[in-house]
Amino acid sequence: MTDCENCPYKAVPRDEELQRQLKNRMNRIVGQLNGMMAMVDDNRYCGDILIQLAAAEKALQSVGYLILQSHMDTCVT
Repeated sequence: MTDCENCPYKAVPRDEELQRQLKNRMNRIVGQLNGMMAMVDDNRYCGDILIQLAAAEKALQSVGYLILQSHMDTCVT
């Protein structure tokens, strides 16, 4: 935690492994989103885009669970 009372946001130190996992997963999600944008540009079949969208949603949910678990372990008393 930070001792700064006037900071614009709260900060929580995370271990390097968790930070690496979160960044890797989010980079993968960014790649999925870019792929879906290209699919829309190419007028790809709606079903194919929906499958990729579901995969990206699941990946976001997975990142959310990691952050929630970290929050429960470190912030919630």
